[in-house]
Amino acid sequence: MAQNGKPTIQKLLDPKSIPQTVSNIFRNEAIIAVLSASLLSPILVPKITEAVSNLPPLISGHASIAAAIPAILLFRLSLSMKAGILRGAVIGIAGSFVLTAILPVVSPIMSRVRS
Repeated sequence: MAQNGKPTIQKLLDPKSIPQTVSNIFRNEAIIAVLSASLLSPILVPKITEAVSNLPPLISGHASIAAAIPAILLFRLSLSMKAGILRGAVIGIAGSFVLTAILPVVSPIMSRVRS
């Protein structure tokens, strides 16, 4: 260790520490959330969206509202979870709904930036 309490470059690049680092990566809630958004969302989002489409037309007819409701509920559900991996998976799926909810607002801005 260096004097400031941070590991030295030699310690960070030590090949013996790689398995532990890889293990820690897959226990990280943020990594699990990103993986969940990429891998689980394409499976679960259509099913949840189908359930939301059964809500009253005022909600289901507006894409941003229809996507924001599951996002809020899933984030709220994740707050009660103790298991980091499961919580990360739920947060990743909720994040997909957040992206869907803000896409109608962000798309026109992004098209102006690109031009």
